[in-house]
Amino acid sequence: MKQKILVASPTYNRHRHLIEDYVAQFLGFSFQRKHLLLVEAGVEDNDLYYKELKSKLASEHSITVLKSTHSPSAIERLAYARNIIRQFASNYNFTHILFLDTVTFIPKDSIERLLSHEKDLAGFICMIRTKSGVPKICALKSGELLMVLNSEGNNNVKALDFVDANEILKQRPNLVKIYATAMSPLLVSRKVFESTPFRYIPSHPMGEDVAFHIENNQKGFEYFLDTMVTADHLQIGWEDVVKYA
Repeated sequence: MKQKILVASPTYNRHRHLIEDYVAQFLGFSFQRKHLLLVEAGVEDNDLYYKELKSKLASEHSITVLKSTHSPSAIERLAYARNIIRQFASNYNFTHILFLDTVTFIPKDSIERLLSHEKDLAGFICMIRTKSGVPKICALKSGELLMVLNSEGNNNVKALDFVDANEILKQRPNLVKIYATAMSPLLVSRKVFESTPFRYIPSHPMGEDVAFHIENNQKGFEYFLDTMVTADHLQIGWEDVVKYA
């Protein structure tokens, strides 16, 4: 079966200023057998933004825009949206999903590079800002939650168990096996996305992505990080984030 990739992301009104560049990124990917799915999942039942996307992208036959179920919970909306993506990929016989959020930008040969690793779950280095206010490489060494100091210095914040950046960087140029990596960019094989749904767990303090990672590890699926590529994660106020180029 030829590899066929669904590039996909939930999208929100607050990221509308990036959509034009994001779509250009998708169209510029060198891999040919690809399709883009955007799922509107904003904080409000935002028909205006959804209709705007549908109208703007109507001429692009390789792009589909759908709408998620409305919920006041951001995590629940994301779980709905990502499960819509899973179902679309399954229905249309995609071999992989490349979860690529609308704030994330990667090189044009990224699909080929991630596929070349022949792993069920493979991603690139992606920086995030943690609850303690410190930017980190999004790479987990476990699914455990730790108590850490927040940005005000109070030791009362539950945080994820991150791998130290130096432990990752010293293994360049090797592919690194880790507990989990960022949800974006993450290439997910059909075996995984048909097996593991995204779940909204109100009692869990972290997001639908962490629940997905924990379940995948419980099922024996392995995550790998390509240490030679760093995604651009375009969040406002991130001028101080280190770029591991």
